[in-house]
Amino acid sequence: MTETKLANTLKMGAVSLWVNDLDLMIKFYRDAVGLDLISEQNGTAILGYQNNPIVVLEHKPAMKHGSDTNAPNTKRNRSLVRPK
Repeated sequence: MTETKLANTLKMGAVSLWVNDLDLMIKFYRDAVGLDLISEQNGTAILGYQNNPIVVLEHKPAMKHGSDTNAPNTKRNRSLVRPK
């Protein structure tokens, strides 16, 4: 098996997520994942580690929870569909 490593100089920015319940998601990423709340204002929360942003949560109250049948084009995105 060939092992591939990313370059040491590679950097990745924070991941942005739209969330329906901002307070619940802040609690999850802070308490369960262990990230620090760096800032929260105007419906946006930034969480990270050692003041480095990792997750940006944007409050979108109109968002609804999707069901298993809402997965986009399941023939191309098999990883998005749970096995039955």
